[in-house]
Amino acid sequence: MWRISECFELTSVLLEKNPFHLKSTMVHITAAMELRHSNELYLMAYKAISWFAVGCCSYCINKYDQSRLYFSKATSLEGTFAPGWIGYENAYAGKEEGDQAMSGYRTAARLFPGCHLPTLYIGMEYMRTHSFKLDDQFFYASKGNMSFGSTCV
Repeated sequence: MWRISECFELTSVLLEKNPFHLKSTMVHITAAMELRHSNELYLMAYKAISWFAVGCCSYCINKYDQSRLYFSKATSLEGTFAPGWIGYENAYAGKEEGDQAMSGYRTAARLFPGCHLPTLYIGMEYMRTHSFKLDDQFFYASKGNMSFGSTCV
């Protein structure tokens, strides 16, 4: 006997605790489909991480303008979604629009204090422009911000 309703309830609890648990997400979506919970499926499709994944796909095939649109959608859905902010600025860096990328990385550093990624990417942009004294400063700052309990990803 199928116990899809119980499955859906269990995965709902699991995803409240860890919204990034992929196996639970897949089972949850399948259970929602079987139960015809179209609203739940709609909400799952329009989460920041969904748009982030599409942005990453576009980034991988060098479609930087498209990837910025998707990363922007992710951050508009969830303003505190750090990976979306970083991805957005990485798309500028991918097109070698360093000034725009740097501005965004600085904003991300202010929005997510303690996150090592914005300072790391600032260092990488300085390295790309051969500003080696500045890149060292940001690499060391990034190293100082690294922790296993980081809230930036």
